[in-house]
Amino acid sequence: MRYLGILLLLVGTSIVGLAQEVAFIYDYDEGLERAKAVDKPIFLFFTGISCENPVKMNALVEGDKEILAKLQKSYVPVVLRVDDRTKILSPRKVIRDGKEISIRSKGNLWAYIESTKYHHNVQPLIVIVDKEESVLKQPMIGVITKEELLDYLER
Repeated sequence: MRYLGILLLLVGTSIVGLAQEVAFIYDYDEGLERAKAVDKPIFLFFTGISCENPVKMNALVEGDKEILAKLQKSYVPVVLRVDDRTKILSPRKVIRDGKEISIRSKGNLWAYIESTKYHHNVQPLIVIVDKEESVLKQPMIGVITKEELLDYLER
């Protein structure tokens, strides 16, 4: 029984360690707050879960150890799924094409931010911004290789 307790403690510590390696943030405002607190640029990843190209990039961005290490070291990684149907507590009223609309889901909010602040409406899209939301690098659009992403993160 004592050995089982030690084994569970070791396994639990390993899992917690992996979870703390890269703390992806799945909220735009939270990512901005974190970037200001740690004084790092933001790695914005606009993606989804229902199309082939974003799914490929999700596996690369969220699953490759070398990329995860680079993100952890140099950026605040923010993943925004534009097809997230989670309702937001208070719908946001915004002006879109001269009309007032209500944004009721997280995904619609992320898509609105992507198109209005970063002038794209495509996934996957990677944008590196500073804590004031200024774009620091030319955005990367579409499926890219691991080598292309690592090179982009190094520039």
